[in-house]
Amino acid sequence: MTGLLVSLFLPWIAGSTWLWRTWRTANLPAVLGYGYLLGILVTTALIRLWHFAGLELEFWPLAAGLALVAALPLLLPGRTAREEPPRPGNGPSHWWSAENLVFAFFLFLIALRLGSILLDNIYRPLFSWDAWMNFAPKARVWFELGELTPYTSPKDWLRGASLEGAFTLGNWQAWDYPVTVPLVMLWTALGLDAWHDDLIKFPWVFVGAALGLAVYGQFRHFGISRHTAMVLVYLLLSIPYVNVHMVLGGYADLWLATALSLGLLSLMRWTTTQHQTDLALALLFAVSCFAIKKPGVIWGGLLLASIGLALVPRRITLVLAGFFAITATALWIAGGIDINLPAIGRLRIDAGGIALPYLGQQPLGFTNVSTVFVDSLFLSPNWHLFWYALVVALMLALTTRPARLRQPAPFFFTVTSVVAILFIFFMIPRYSKEALELTTLNRALLHLVPSLFVFAIWWLWARPAEPAPLPEP
Repeated sequence: MTGLLVSLFLPWIAGSTWLWRTWRTANLPAVLGYGYLLGILVTTALIRLWHFAGLELEFWPLAAGLALVAALPLLLPGRTAREEPPRPGNGPSHWWSAENLVFAFFLFLIALRLGSILLDNIYRPLFSWDAWMNFAPKARVWFELGELTPYTSPKDWLRGASLEGAFTLGNWQAWDYPVTVPLVMLWTALGLDAWHDDLIKFPWVFVGAALGLAVYGQFRHFGISRHTAMVLVYLLLSIPYVNVHMVLGGYADLWLATALSLGLLSLMRWTTTQHQTDLALALLFAVSCFAIKKPGVIWGGLLLASIGLALVPRRITLVLAGFFAITATALWIAGGIDINLPAIGRLRIDAGGIALPYLGQQPLGFTNVSTVFVDSLFLSPNWHLFWYALVVALMLALTTRPARLRQPAPFFFTVTSVVAILFIFFMIPRYSKEALELTTLNRALLHLVPSLFVFAIWWLWARPAEPAPLPEP
């Protein structure tokens, strides 16, 4: 039990310690929310470095190394100044005030829901298809052997001779999936010193809690009162399909959705604060999407492009956009785009198909899956009323707060992400077929739902932050 608690909370402490020392904020919920995901990413990186150094994967030496990482910020000279913009709802009030009662009630509902999901994970075996087909086998093999044994494609594995000691998986693509999620399972199993299909799913509840903390903290920074922010977090965490991915621990999608939304929140915060830590967090979580799931290359790449857009002066942005549009149009007319990118791979887009680095090649062909989209978004219980509320919120934001359009980076990410997901499912036959079979569409939507949620609230509700004067050193 001690090892399990250490495996769950030590990464959280490590990430939060670094952020508390370096982030220019006194916003503890945001620090804790971001700190958990940062700590998990650091932990998986430490496991990889440990293996690269040729050391056996043992929990307590790894935990000691992670504890050292957590302690390093205490050795940093000085302390980053804290600042918080003025926010409504910070004044003194009696505990029985309406605002405090609303805050406490919805906090209780969130805690009750997360607690029930945690209990469900204790009693439910490893159930999700992706977990036992793609991710858990890697973690189990690594746990039993004490090393990150390589995985290879089924075709190469059958050849055998030069791949002695390698493993493969029944899903012919899974051998090449990013290893972050299996490493999260491995870390928990190492802490338990035994393989338990139920307990290795605990981090999926923790990442849901971290998402709620980070969103709440950033909403407070955006000037939303504490009771309103708590209600909004409850609405996010009560989306049925978000709950499904906390209950059915083992999928990578909730981790990707959390990293993406935290990166977008940091980008939106950076547009007002211009603090280097906010920009660094946006970049870090955009890049982390690459390491969590293959579609993260698309979403993380679009977030990186949005960050680049925010860094470039507006006039230069318009010139670059025009140049890109003219060049892309000319290349398409000439027969398409076919570029070999050094150290990245081939990028090809033409009428016959599309080839993207790391994601492979896919033929193109239009399939009308609009009925499936309408059913999934507006009629399925997976999302409850989310998509209805999103449409209303964006329409209100467009009519009441058009000035937000002067900060184009979050809008660029949102629009290009929606266009990308429509292109994928309407224009790539493989994914069109999976949409018709309802095997991939909702999981792909989950990647964007928290980001669309925080974007709509930022546009509609958040007021521009006005940083308070920094205290004298």
